[in-house]
Amino acid sequence: MKETKVLCISFDTAVSDLRCAALKQAGYTVTATIDVKEALHYLSRERFDLVIVGHRFATADKYLLAVEAEEKANIPVLLVCGAAAEEVIPAAARVYAWEGTEGLLFAASDLLSGETGGARQAPAQRDGELYQRPAHGCAMLFRDDDEDDELFRFADRAEAGRLLGSKLVAYAGQEGVIVLGLPRGGVPVACEVARVLRVPLDVLVVRKLGTPGQKELAMGAIAPGGVRVLDLSTVKQLDVPNEVIEEVAAAERKELERQESEYRGKRPPLVVAGKTVILVDDGIATGSCILAAIAAVREQGAARVVVAAPVAPANARSVIGIEADEVISLAEPEIFFAVSQWYEDFSQISDEQVRSLLERSIRSSSVPVAA
Repeated sequence: MKETKVLCISFDTAVSDLRCAALKQAGYTVTATIDVKEALHYLSRERFDLVIVGHRFATADKYLLAVEAEEKANIPVLLVCGAAAEEVIPAAARVYAWEGTEGLLFAASDLLSGETGGARQAPAQRDGELYQRPAHGCAMLFRDDDEDDELFRFADRAEAGRLLGSKLVAYAGQEGVIVLGLPRGGVPVACEVARVLRVPLDVLVVRKLGTPGQKELAMGAIAPGGVRVLDLSTVKQLDVPNEVIEEVAAAERKELERQESEYRGKRPPLVVAGKTVILVDDGIATGSCILAAIAAVREQGAARVVVAAPVAPANARSVIGIEADEVISLAEPEIFFAVSQWYEDFSQISDEQVRSLLERSIRSSSVPVAA
């Protein structure tokens, strides 16, 4: 079976990995880059069957560059965008509708069918196609903002972890690097990250401090070592009395200690002092828990703190970036409702699953633990 090679050039880093993953799953051999010079280098050395260029907004200049690349390389180019300048659309050889991953795969398959030259005749009701015209320019695929969730959504936490691990390859196999997952949901993600990077895995138990009557709304978080972080704006807005904060914190401290005992038994935690610590969760909402985790590992002497999560809203990411040395995420939405909306399967993780994942990871590595 002939190998079909695709070069993906994306300037929207939040979707680049997911778009490439969909193409790979469909059987394409994918090379990805976010750098134009690197893309030109690839084109000069390899023969590709299709080039996909991603932009949020396709200006006339960006469109002409895509057309020029198509003519020079003599291969089809698909320009993926959310919107385009008025003068661009009439010039396109073919325009496709965006229907999540299926729309991308349809457009790629259609362009690779060998019908890109001359006038194109196609069934009027062809799925994914808006309309057609003579091929005197490159093809365009418009993605609808309302359908972004379908593209971004992860199958489950394991898939999210594998994709996240691919963004952290600079730390692969390095001594002095450890991964700490935040239970419960962050542990399946962290397990895959640690496996991809071939580094030790452990948990860092952090407990959210829920507001009275709205336990899912965080007013802060606690972490080992007596660390406590408060969201003062939430506390002030809801006028939460100090005695209520202390009461909630005391209850969560007991649960934190129970979980640490449940997950580790008599096994001490990994050494953090002097290490590069990668903190992993399945998503970041308010950021309270991850801020408490950062404070906890800083207190233990971590040399470098990297925060990694599949999805982190832009506002929370900017706050976390002040405290962490590096923040890595796959999606950074401006509009954010809940972590669960980014997963097909967001099943609750049990204590037993967390313990099982940790035990499996420990069996595959032997690392120093804290004295």
